[in-house]
Amino acid sequence: MADADDARLVETLRRAVDFAELDDQQLARLVTASSLRRFVAGETLFEKGSEPDGLYVVVSGSVRIFDVIQGNERDLAVIGTGDFTGEVSLALHTVRTRSAQAREDAEVLVIPVAAFDELASEHPALGSQLIEAFEDRMAGREEAAAEQD
Repeated sequence: MADADDARLVETLRRAVDFAELDDQQLARLVTASSLRRFVAGETLFEKGSEPDGLYVVVSGSVRIFDVIQGNERDLAVIGTGDFTGEVSLALHTVRTRSAQAREDAEVLVIPVAAFDELASEHPALGSQLIEAFEDRMAGREEAAAEQD
């Protein structure tokens, strides 16, 4: 990746996840260990039940998070630029609990498990910060759903 791309991805990471305690050099190291993947609309990022391969940070476009409930696909969330998914499986070392698919053409930075684990070993609060971010997002979704009822 070019330096301009690296700088853009470092800023995306800084906004996406609570990396306040990390400096630009540490974030750049994380970007270097990651891969920028492009998904076309309808393409699967990961499937429910699969082993976690990393944290997915949306750089552009949008991604739908969904599950199959009683035989029907149900959208649980749509995440856009600057948001992330895969944090629960990554932080808890469990299989994916939902599936993710590009809702439109999307660029996604995939931070591999090994790079995340290395960073988390240097900054132990990182895993709990991801879980807190997930809980905050879920609470926000529940409030929005209650307002629609």
